[in-house]
Amino acid sequence: MPETERAPASMAHNGSPRMLMVTNADRGQANVFLAVAAALLAEAPSLQLHFASFSSLEETVAKVSASARRRSESARSITFHALRGRSMKQAIDGQMRAAGVQREHEDYLPASYTAAPLGFQATLRAISDTLPIFFPYTGPELVEVYQSVVDTIQTVDPDLVVVDCLMAPALTACESLAVPWVCLSPNSIKDFALGSQPLSSRLANLCRFPALFSGFPYPVPWLLWLRNALFNLYKIKTYLGSMHRVRVSRYFHAETGVVLSTPLDLMRPQKSPAKVIVSSLPAIDFPLIMPKHIVPCGPIVLSGSPLAEADPRLDRWLGRRPTIYINFGSIHKTSEELAMQMAQALSIVLSTATIDGDPRPLQVLWKLNRLGHFDVFAQGSRIHRILGEYLSRDRIRIVEWITADPSSILASPNVVCAIHHGGANSYNEAIL
Repeated sequence: MPETERAPASMAHNGSPRMLMVTNADRGQANVFLAVAAALLAEAPSLQLHFASFSSLEETVAKVSASARRRSESARSITFHALRGRSMKQAIDGQMRAAGVQREHEDYLPASYTAAPLGFQATLRAISDTLPIFFPYTGPELVEVYQSVVDTIQTVDPDLVVVDCLMAPALTACESLAVPWVCLSPNSIKDFALGSQPLSSRLANLCRFPALFSGFPYPVPWLLWLRNALFNLYKIKTYLGSMHRVRVSRYFHAETGVVLSTPLDLMRPQKSPAKVIVSSLPAIDFPLIMPKHIVPCGPIVLSGSPLAEADPRLDRWLGRRPTIYINFGSIHKTSEELAMQMAQALSIVLSTATIDGDPRPLQVLWKLNRLGHFDVFAQGSRIHRILGEYLSRDRIRIVEWITADPSSILASPNVVCAIHHGGANSYNEAIL
């Protein structure tokens, strides 16, 4: 019997509370939903939990459901609802091709995201190339996903819908159906609170908070305020002036009779009554006045099996020495040039650094998702020439995939440093 159940055409409440979680399939957003689902299965055995996403996430949801069932006999299986239409990632890929965005590699990030050196034109180009991420769907694609979410909500008839903050079709469905709903997000308080600050603060924040792709530190030095404000204003102009956004919004309204709700509306609580639950706390976030519609509850992380169970060999290896753990997430791919720079830095650290009070030398676990084809283990390869000594002595392990959950690895007492790409989940896992 599968550990998730496919939903029948209609469902009865049977007196139990019912919750529907709706999220994109991309793990950056979905991870907090999976973590909350696991906690709910353990803590609320009477809850009927439904999960709606694109089919590529179904297997992962099934694993979360199975794990909860193993831990508690009273836990129910999650009922999975596969949404129709293109996932957000598929839609972004399509829009980038349609917009002619130059990319480093097929189906990868825009080339402007890693342009070097950073400069005025490079930042403007990267901001412009980000528009497809904020508004990825065509009109017909958006209508299809929206209608699928509406059908799912009407089929499940939930007491509460928990929605992905980046999923405009689901935000719109909840608004149009007037169902009880909240947003759940791995992102920072800042991402939702800027629009609720006093006017004077909002104007100052255009200067103080680093613009996308600026590379500026926080707080932005006053000598860079004008340039930073120009970048932020350009971002607003690019979004509001997008004819693609205007055409899609008009098509959507003509086909559905509903005004499209977008993630930007969550920054303006007067437009959206929903609460936004964030995986953060004021103590680990930017200093801002906390709006009433934001509920910070601290890092939300999917608890993995103990490392000794998930990967006994890795657990034994970590137990040998203090370890630096490098993981740039599931999306980022590292070019050979960037890998070379990282290898050179690691060579310096491994040859010189020690941990206070621990005489053992450091070791490194590096999850390297390569952009293009280059070797790191072959004699004479560029990476091997730098790190060959440490590879041969098993003081550095370079792998493409790690079976164990990041939280299980970080829980090891021998992991003394975590290096990541700044993603919300990676940051919260390290903080926790």
